[in-house]
Amino acid sequence: QADDAPPTPGEIFQRISPSIPYLETPTGTGSGILVKQSGKQYVVTNSHVVWPYQEAFVYFPDGTELYDVPLVDWDLLADIAVLGPVDVDVEPVNLLPRAAVEVGDVAYLIGYPYESDLYPEPTMAQGIISRLRQWTLTGLSYVQTDAATAPGQSGGILVAADGKILGLSTYILDDQGAFTLALSSGDLRRRMFQILRGYDVDQLGDRRSLLDDTDDRKTILLDGWRYGYLDYSGDVDMFVVELTEGQQVWAWLDSYAIDPEIAIGPIHAHEEELVSDGPYVNDVYYEAPEDGEYLIMVRDVEADDTGAYLIGVSTVDDE
Repeated sequence: QADDAPPTPGEIFQRISPSIPYLETPTGTGSGILVKQSGKQYVVTNSHVVWPYQEAFVYFPDGTELYDVPLVDWDLLADIAVLGPVDVDVEPVNLLPRAAVEVGDVAYLIGYPYESDLYPEPTMAQGIISRLRQWTLTGLSYVQTDAATAPGQSGGILVAADGKILGLSTYILDDQGAFTLALSSGDLRRRMFQILRGYDVDQLGDRRSLLDDTDDRKTILLDGWRYGYLDYSGDVDMFVVELTEGQQVWAWLDSYAIDPEIAIGPIHAHEEELVSDGPYVNDVYYEAPEDGEYLIMVRDVEADDTGAYLIGVSTVDDE
């Protein structure tokens, strides 16, 4: 191969795949990426791969088995978890501050989709970059690919045709695995560094215990927004907003992680009495019948997904 020729898919796989471990918790499996920071090695994956556990089994393609690798911390908004430190004889990947990519470029997913073998091996799928996305309110950027995927690929890696790392495979956009969103390499790198420095990156606080839902009964200011998180399957979050009689508002959700439903009503209303525009609708308009506090309910339609979201309440101007 000429020096200026791009690497073949096989060469990319041989170089990158040794750094992509398989992860397992008592309730699921996923993929990870070996990185290095300040002389120490860590495994980065999606927070939903390990949540709510604080340790995981990690298996590298060279046969290295690591039991009970501890959680450093997670960023639930960007769906990142950092585990370690670990000590393995494997070359870590290099996360770039920015990787140039355009729609139509060839890309590869490497990870462990639908894995059930005792000693799994990583797989590789080819596709193209189908879209570059921005989650505007969070400042997070994503690379969308049509490379075929399935559960278990989460936490794996998206690689460009030249072998550069494009991002962390994070979300599947439909049930058939037709599209994957990968958190960009730059955002992953920046937020991983902040996690390792001990910052509360996602501004969601310490959620290592599921006994207390820190979202419930939090106040949302009018024309403001805040972060929230569905902590477990079937979780329902409740927020409070203060309204005056006749005030018209627009309550909204923004999330890639859940299929949302949002509803609003008087503070003492039963769930079935709350006003909603239905499942899979991420906003609702409401007029307050009297002065007082009102409840805003957030849940996943199928009651099986966990994940971060943004929630806000905006006043509606009279026409």
